[in-house]
Amino acid sequence: MARQPVPTPIFENAVDSLRHGAAHYLLRDENPTAIKHAILLVQHSIELFLKESLARAHPVLVYQDLDKSISDNSRTVGLLEAVQRLENVGKALSADQVRDLRELRNRRNRIEHYVFDPSDDHVPVVGRSIKFLLHFLPQHLGVELRDLFDEDEDYRDLLEAALTYQERLNEANRQVAALKLPAQTCPQCCEDALVVDSPHGDYCFLCQEEVPTSECEGCGDLWPDAELERGGICPVCYANLMQGLD
Repeated sequence: MARQPVPTPIFENAVDSLRHGAAHYLLRDENPTAIKHAILLVQHSIELFLKESLARAHPVLVYQDLDKSISDNSRTVGLLEAVQRLENVGKALSADQVRDLRELRNRRNRIEHYVFDPSDDHVPVVGRSIKFLLHFLPQHLGVELRDLFDEDEDYRDLLEAALTYQERLNEANRQVAALKLPAQTCPQCCEDALVVDSPHGDYCFLCQEEVPTSECEGCGDLWPDAELERGGICPVCYANLMQGLD
């Protein structure tokens, strides 16, 4: 098995900004300026993730002027410069990804250097940025977005805020397929997104939480352990058993 690249300090910086940006994004209905901070922090995190990908190709690629001596104070590439440099080293992004990143950068620049207009619809811009990370991180850095959050609930809330149900289901199917393990129908969401004995336990990749399950001793269907009655039977079989005793 090939060894995974060791993340640089750039990566840890990116994760920190992403977590704080996501927290602000989830508070946008409670705080009218939260989305402003979400845009600034998510854009910062994406720029750093792009640089991380460059640094893994070669550490000097993150610097703006490669013909000068490099020090801790040397200027590094910006977001769109990083996109171009990734293309130059054979890691090109799609046209749609570049379009979304350009819009994110434009929003960030207006906020950073001019004014924040709360009447603008900023939410889709951040949502598309989250979708960008869902695909960029596993493809270019070998890590899933969900692995960057300590709590399953935080990640689930982020996906629910950023993606439609079908998009979340598609993402769950992608993660299940990547494991190359059989999927079961989750008793909570009724989608084939539950993997028994996954690296996260009995885990539903749509519900984004562990769902400890067992087969019902009566019908053989999969049920959450918490819903099985005494004797290991499901509520349906238990109700049928009670009717038979009447």
